[in-house]
Amino acid sequence: MQLNTTHKKFLSNNQNRRKVTLWDKIVHHRYLYIMALPMVAIFIIFKYLPIYGLLLAFKDFRYREGILKSPWVGLQNFKTLFGPEAFQNVVINTLTISFGRIVFTFFVPVIFALLLNEMRNMIFKRVVQTFIYLPHFLSWVIISGIIYSLLTINGGFVNKILISFF
Repeated sequence: MQLNTTHKKFLSNNQNRRKVTLWDKIVHHRYLYIMALPMVAIFIIFKYLPIYGLLLAFKDFRYREGILKSPWVGLQNFKTLFGPEAFQNVVINTLTISFGRIVFTFFVPVIFALLLNEMRNMIFKRVVQTFIYLPHFLSWVIISGIIYSLLTINGGFVNKILISFF
C-alpha cells in the first residue's frame, strides 16, 4: 500500500497561513514587555537623562535661564580649567584628597586593628569592637538617632554622667 502525501489539506495549510507581524509578537509577549518597563525607565532616567547635563560644560550656566537658554561659550570653560593657575590648584587638591583617603582608609584602620588585637581586657575589647562594627549593620538614621540621644543637652546619657562628676 502506498501513502499519498500530496493531499490538499497538507498543501493548503502552509499557503493559508498569514504572516506573523511585529505587532503580533508584541501582543503575544506583552507580559514580558510589561515586566521590562520598570528597568527600561530606570535605565533611561539614570543613563540617558544625565547626558543632557553634558551641555553644562559648554555653557555659561545661569539658573534663571536654564540649560538651554544659557549663553554658549564653547571650549572657554575647558581653557579656564586647564589654564596654568587653575590646573595647579586642581592637581594639588586631587593629590591631597587622594593621599588623605589612602591614610584614613588604609593605615588608620590597620593600626587601630593592631592596637585592638593587643588589648588584654577582653570585655573592653569586645565593647570597642561592637561600637566599631555597629554602623555597618544599622542604618545611618538609627545611628544618628542613638548619638543624638546620647549627646542631648537636657537628657543625654553622656551629659548626665558629666554633670554627676562636675
